Amino acid sequence: MIEGFNELEEKINETNQLIDDVTNAAKEQDSKMRFIGDIVDRLDSYTQENTQIAQKTNQIAIETNQIASEVVNNVEKNNFEGKEL
Repeated sequence: MIEGFNELEEKINETNQLIDDVTNAAKEQDSKMRFIGDIVDRLDSYTQENTQIAQKTNQIAIETNQIASEVVNNVEKNNFEGKEL
């Protein structure tokens, strides 16, 4: 009977160790998932920032093109020495 209790105690200890291992693995997985979530959030923030910069750059390009067109139009309206060259 003592041998049976010893074997039962050993099985209980093994089960407890397995439970501890699963618990630790779950905690580690949770930590890594949070880390990945933080990285995804940062990437999303960078993507939004890049989109805003691209939109501003596009607007500047449009405005620069309009200014250049106005300059060309003004030059074409005026006569000056060397224009025909």
